This record gives sequence, C-alpha cells and structure tokens, in this order.
Amino acid sequence: MARVEVEIGSWLRERFDGGRGRLVLEEEIGEGWVLMDLLDQLAAEFEAFAEVVFDRRRQRLHSHIRVVINGHLLRSLRELDIELKDGDRIAFFPAYAGG
Repeated sequence: MARVEVEIGSWLRERFDGGRGRLVLEEEIGEGWVLMDLLDQLAAEFEAFAEVVFDRRRQRLHSHIRVVINGHLLRSLRELDIELKDGDRIAFFPAYAGG
C-alpha cells in the first residue's frame, strides 16, 4: 500500500495533541486515491482536522486553509481531484492576508 506524508502546521497542532511545532503524520492511501479521498480519511480519523481543515458534510476545505503538495500551492478547488502517489508530501497551512 502507498503512503504519503501529511504535515499539520503548528497552528493546528495543539488541537490534535496539545503539542507545539509542526506535526508530521504518515498515512496509507489506496490505489487511485485523489486528494479528496485523503481529506475525507483525515477528517474521519481526527475530529480537529474536520473542525478546522475539511468539512466532510460539504466535502470542501474551510476557507482559511491552503494546501501544498510536493511544494506546489493548490490554487483551485478543482485541484482536490489530483491523484496522490506513494511518497507525496501534503501540507496544510492557514491562509495569510495583510497589506
């Protein structure tokens, strides 16, 4: 079975386990999985992920979340159907705004 690395930024880490700094998880993925499949799995596995990152009922990311896959920032919700491969690195970060 294929595995991917999932990085949760420190802003969410304390919601998971009260820790500080980034949290890195290794998750198994099925053959032909797309990012949406992984999001759904993480939201089912971790209540904090569902509350802050991915709304399972609506099948969408919360508006303040940005996703980076292998160093590439996803810019469109259409990219949630990107196929995942063994060894991919997926990171979740808050969107920043300012001026």
